[in-house]
Amino acid sequence: TARAIVQDGYKLIAIDSNYEGREDEQWLFELESDPDETEDLTGTRPEVAARLGRILDERFDAYRELALDEPEIVLDQLDAQRLEALGYGGNDE
Repeated sequence: TARAIVQDGYKLIAIDSNYEGREDEQWLFELESDPDETEDLTGTRPEVAARLGRILDERFDAYRELALDEPEIVLDQLDAQRLEALGYGGNDE
């Protein structure tokens, strides 16, 4: 998964893992001076990267808490009749 946050003129991109095999990578860009996001500042501004990384983690943790559980599948009588007419469910004769 890849996540990003834009705050205080910076953009932090964090990759946990992706299809290219990248894992646990971060890039930090200063958007005003580098709008094309070409110069990674993670090494020169580690405190900014760490602060934005904490905020990003806190927000995702909060969103996970709000996530819904697996939906319960409830068939009403009409749905059950339609499925039975198609040969699914119903009586086991």
